[in-house]
Amino acid sequence: MKLQGKKILLVEDDNFIGDMFIRKLKAEGAMCSRAVNGIDGINKLKEAEFDFDIIITDVMMAGMDGYEMVQAINKLEEAHAIPIVVLTNRTSLNSVNSKIVDLNIEKLFIKSNTDLIALIDELETILNNINPKPQKNAESTTPILGPITPE
Repeated sequence: MKLQGKKILLVEDDNFIGDMFIRKLKAEGAMCSRAVNGIDGINKLKEAEFDFDIIITDVMMAGMDGYEMVQAINKLEEAHAIPIVVLTNRTSLNSVNSKIVDLNIEKLFIKSNTDLIALIDELETILNNINPKPQKNAESTTPILGPITPE
């Protein structure tokens, strides 16, 4: 399982797509939470005390879209280290790229052109390339550092 134990926040307003992604992510061992728009995504992020390994978000959503959500997340000090992957069905990458240039995102995917297996592989690559988050010992509040690797 490529995403074993990884905590993923999926922000997707389409139930069919959201359910499909959640099933695939869970099949790969991920623990998933789902939000239906940017406001819901930020609320879930705060409720979980920013304890997610990665955020996957749609762009076009009612209430607060993906761009606005990523801008809001970028202003939250606790969330800076969480990588963000953007999914969109917008076919004009020029308009999408012009909006995300200044945003802190790891990768952009076009939903209709993205195979779920390729997405899982890319998520695994992103998650393996970030520094491990300190983990808390159940008996102590002192952080336990993950393995130290030479740079």
